Amino acid sequence: MWKLSILLSIGVLAATLLLLMITVRHTNNRTITRPLPVFMAGTFLSSVFLFYPICQSGNGNVPISVLEAIHSSVKLFVVDSDFGMVRDQVENLEGGLKSLYQIWGAILITLCPVSTFGVVLSFFKSALCYQQYLLHFFTETYIFSELNEKSLALAESLRKSNKKCLLIFTDVFDMDDENSYEMIGRANALGALCFKKDIVTIDFSLHSRKSLIYFMAIGVDENENISQTLRLAERYKEYENVRIDTFAKSMEAELLLRTADKGKIKMIRRMNDVQSLIARVLYETGNKIFEHTEEKDGKKVISALIVGMGNHGLEMAKALVWLCQMTGYSFEMNIIDKNTNAAEKFEMLCPELMSEKYNGVHIDGEPEYKITVHSGVDANTSTFRKLLDEIVRPSYVFVSLGSDEQNVKTSTDIRSHYAIYEFQPRIQAVMRNSGQREALYYAKYNDSSRTQSYEIDFVGDIKTSYSQQVILNSEVERKALERHLMWGSEESFWAYEYNYRSSVASAIHLKMKHLCKIPYTDVEPEKRPFEHRDALRKLEHCRWSAYVRSEGYTYGPVRNDLAKKHPCLVPYDQLNETEKAKDDV
Repeated sequence: MWKLSILLSIGVLAATLLLLMITVRHTNNRTITRPLPVFMAGTFLSSVFLFYPICQSGNGNVPISVLEAIHSSVKLFVVDSDFGMVRDQVENLEGGLKSLYQIWGAILITLCPVSTFGVVLSFFKSALCYQQYLLHFFTETYIFSELNEKSLALAESLRKSNKKCLLIFTDVFDMDDENSYEMIGRANALGALCFKKDIVTIDFSLHSRKSLIYFMAIGVDENENISQTLRLAERYKEYENVRIDTFAKSMEAELLLRTADKGKIKMIRRMNDVQSLIARVLYETGNKIFEHTEEKDGKKVISALIVGMGNHGLEMAKALVWLCQMTGYSFEMNIIDKNTNAAEKFEMLCPELMSEKYNGVHIDGEPEYKITVHSGVDANTSTFRKLLDEIVRPSYVFVSLGSDEQNVKTSTDIRSHYAIYEFQPRIQAVMRNSGQREALYYAKYNDSSRTQSYEIDFVGDIKTSYSQQVILNSEVERKALERHLMWGSEESFWAYEYNYRSSVASAIHLKMKHLCKIPYTDVEPEKRPFEHRDALRKLEHCRWSAYVRSEGYTYGPVRNDLAKKHPCLVPYDQLNETEKAKDDV
């Protein structure tokens, strides 16, 4: 029994330490998120095995011996144990076993109080954080559900624009790895408070009702973000000063947030970082798509090439269809993806957009475009290069293949390929790494006689995408709200994603109309000459029809948003005057 107990005692603690080492190495594994309680449990169980034979030798009753071993182990953690008991009870053991018990007992008697001190210190650290929060009773506060690269980038941007705001990170744990230390160091440099508890378990209600509290569910797990948002909405629904953002791309998130009881909360917003990026890129640089064109049959031809139909590629492809509905321009787009079912998937998402009735067909008062999806083509193969030769010289290229490395390689390959023909399309590629983005923009190569730049516009880096200007003070979002207020309320703008996205698209296209110098776009609708007013209405209807079809809508005699049916998906001349007037922008 003595030998078995000491082996079990040592084995339990060794297994605990091994488990903690594995957890630390795999920082993305969130099954065990609190190393200190795990360590305490291991030392406690190890102590029970250590004390069991000692207690059994005194009474011989197994249940009583177990309880006494537990009692003795508890005393270790409250620094109320006498090592003399261990020493006296092992006097009659053989020399080697006696020494092992004494040494191991001394180790546990030292470790247990140390872990207790760690718990006490952790408690006081949490209490101190909450005290500091209470001292900022009147301060504008931003609370993040997790400490990660995205939340840090946004917090750093907020600190630059607002020196006095309070920044709080929750669910923060000291992990024994370089990345964790670095992020906690950056949070401390911002003067942020770091709570170990989950964002929904901390009571943030003790705050001035006149000062903003902005919650951001910005964790890696989107399902957890949604759950946290719903629980926060339930807890703070009587607070008019609360705002909540949840970072999630799924349709499930949209449906759940739409049905949530928001109470007095003015805004609960789903942040789709993919849609946000594409909208921002088009709003800020979309005019350049209209500049890199060639004339054909009296029209400027926008020829777009999308390489990769993942989240970003798909969103860009859908957006370009309505963006490029512009007087004096024609639009064609080729999409390349290695998925053998890419064409079928795109058609399923946008059935009427890809219908033979509209795709590549001229109908007066309807959007005009030609979309071709090339399925099963890998960008790393010779088939891809041959396809580049077959496609009409693209004026715009967008590359999004899932990884920064692949995006860089493919975009530079495309640039080099078209350089052979002395042709230079505009190229944009997704780049998440902020540190590499700027350096790669100026990447150069030598052709033995001169140094040339690839001139590829890398977009989507974390530092830019998760900035205060993009997330909290977006110009395109502000312009979209202005558009929506022409026919709806601010509450309905935030409450229904259709209103939000449709208004964003309208705001972007209006800016492009101005930059393309479409006549009378800067004149109020009622002051426009009839001919130009009607032409602008028809253009807007074509833009709107392309947008709605890109969202998956098809014609139906009665509007049904759940079924994605709309009665206005008809040529402009078939609309009544009331509906035509809605196209005044």
